[in-house]
Amino acid sequence: MKHGLSDTRLYGIYSGMKQRCYNQNHPHYKWYGGKGITICDEWMGGNGFQNFVEWSLSNGYNEDLTVDRIDRIDPGSNYCPDNCQWLTPIQNAYKCRIDALLGISNIDYKPVSLDVIDKICDAPTCQPGDILEHIQGNDDTK
Repeated sequence: MKHGLSDTRLYGIYSGMKQRCYNQNHPHYKWYGGKGITICDEWMGGNGFQNFVEWSLSNGYNEDLTVDRIDRIDPGSNYCPDNCQWLTPIQNAYKCRIDALLGISNIDYKPVSLDVIDKICDAPTCQPGDILEHIQGNDDTK
């Protein structure tokens, strides 16, 4: 690799993103590429990885494992700078759709903004069930 970063954590994340979108044999392809999710030309072109690195470092990515998930803000849209953000593991867990989180479907839930996620996560008594109560609308977090 020209960039010399193929052994980095960030390259692993980038590679995984590409695999989910373009490798029909990847176990998660059906939820990404199979649903038409792609990666923008800026991140796929000749300097695609370098562009992704620059965007990542300018948008909250760090190597200390506090931020480790690339998230599509609109899950029905593609991976691109305007639709992606970096999340901590707990933010990612709280942002998941409830059907994916619990493995069930057809449950009504209210959207969870990152501001609300941070408020719940920062509470000293945060428990795993807190997000379920919020998603189902059984709490007073706005």
